[in-house]
Amino acid sequence: MAIFDWLRGKPARPATASAAATPEERFVRDIEARVRANPRVLSVVRIPDDPMALRVTANGTAMTMFLGNLFSDTRELEPERREAQIQRHLRG
Repeated sequence: MAIFDWLRGKPARPATASAAATPEERFVRDIEARVRANPRVLSVVRIPDDPMALRVTANGTAMTMFLGNLFSDTRELEPERREAQIQRHLRG
């Protein structure tokens, strides 16, 4: 909220979800979008007990993608190397 809005008594603007998202949440959203874009994927569901995991059904097979290690392994890399490693993981 801007100070002048507060002084004028205007209500606070709600924070956007992306502004409040952690780096981990943004990473999972990115991977989720990439997986959903694959035409062989039938469904992608977040696992409530593990915020860094996705349940993916593709080609009639269900699997769980645990993204914690991938996030840890790629967060410090340069963008090009990070992208290459993520692509390699998603193809595997």
